[in-house]
Amino acid sequence: MQAMKLEKDNAMDRALQCEQQAKDANLRAEKAEEEARSLQKKIQTIENDLDQTQEQLTSVATKLEEKDKALQNQYDDCGPIRVRVPTDLSSQRAEPCPIDSGLPKSTT
Repeated sequence: MQAMKLEKDNAMDRALQCEQQAKDANLRAEKAEEEARSLQKKIQTIENDLDQTQEQLTSVATKLEEKDKALQNQYDDCGPIRVRVPTDLSSQRAEPCPIDSGLPKSTT
């Protein structure tokens, strides 16, 4: 009888211990799931920021190409003007291309 009571008490202690371990494990699992959700939100935010940055980069690259083409067209249009030197009057100078006025002077 005494042995059965002792066995029962030991079984009850093990049951309580197992229940506490289960509670602890569930609490750790909930914390891990919460952390995973938080990390997923951060990932989503970073992905959204990346998408916006890529869109801005594409937009700026397109604008840069357009400006570069416009500049090249202006240079092409001004090409004959820049190389034209008046031959009749030695004191006159050729008018510089309008876009050259905003560029740094060449040291060559």
